[in-house]
Amino acid sequence: MALFKGRSCPPLGIDIGSASVKLVALSGRGARCRVDGFAIEPLPAATADRGNISDAGIVGEAIRRAWRKAGAKRRTAVLAVADSAVVTRTLLLDATLTEDELDAEAVLDAERSIPYPIDRVALDYASLGPSAGDPPLKRVLLVACPKEHVLAREAAAQHAGLTAVAVDVESFAQQRAMQAAKGDEAVIGILDVGDAALRLAVWRRSESVFVKHEPMPVSLPGNGGPIPAATLEATSRLLDAYAAALPADGIDRLCVAGGGAARAVSSMTARFGMSVESAEPFAGMAVHARVDEAALADAAPALVTACGLGLWLGDDSP
Repeated sequence: MALFKGRSCPPLGIDIGSASVKLVALSGRGARCRVDGFAIEPLPAATADRGNISDAGIVGEAIRRAWRKAGAKRRTAVLAVADSAVVTRTLLLDATLTEDELDAEAVLDAERSIPYPIDRVALDYASLGPSAGDPPLKRVLLVACPKEHVLAREAAAQHAGLTAVAVDVESFAQQRAMQAAKGDEAVIGILDVGDAALRLAVWRRSESVFVKHEPMPVSLPGNGGPIPAATLEATSRLLDAYAAALPADGIDRLCVAGGGAARAVSSMTARFGMSVESAEPFAGMAVHARVDEAALADAAPALVTACGLGLWLGDDSP
């Protein structure tokens, strides 16, 4: 899935957050994948508030610094928009539609259901396979967001001297990273503990079934202290919302991503009585000799989105 696509080539994964830019450089694919470099570069306050980039030049300079710190050589990248800026719909369409007919149906549905003028929307879709209850139909995932979010990321990459070959969605990138690290599981939840928001994304055998976010109720303590009670309460609300939406599908594993992941795991295990672990997107990957493996392990939960972006293959799957 990509809301903007250019030519396909091995990309850098670049995650633009509210407080920092994270960059991951990978090479190879599958079992031969290797981490060639990474960097986390801070951003001035409010430069990219909750996914909205206010100054592409400042963000571009941060990307340039991260690129240099990571020792990266390639100049193509995949970036992501925040889930809070994205509207998704699952359509049931005739399985015999041609590609052109599918394009037309996707645009028509977007005009009916997306709350933005269609000429200001970045739009993409991907097939989810045949409908279980009606084989002549197939399920199609429609994804749209305001075009300005996509253009801002493309501009930031260009300012850094890079070319954006795709703009993806954050939760899709995280799922791609965790699937590569863990393989297919029945139901996997990814809780992103960000600087500005908490997001719970749940996937059933590689298909997104639930995404919801809440503003971060309080700032995480910068001294490595425990997760605040208000953050645990917000997490509880997200888990309750998922349980209410899909009561028959309990979460088999909750992976915690983001900068606050390491501190969150023990608190959440005790609070929620479920399998909670810190996300390890680079599990099983080789690491280039120039990369500090201890530093990579410490930063790994914060690099889940960037890792998933670096794993983008240029196909049409979410």
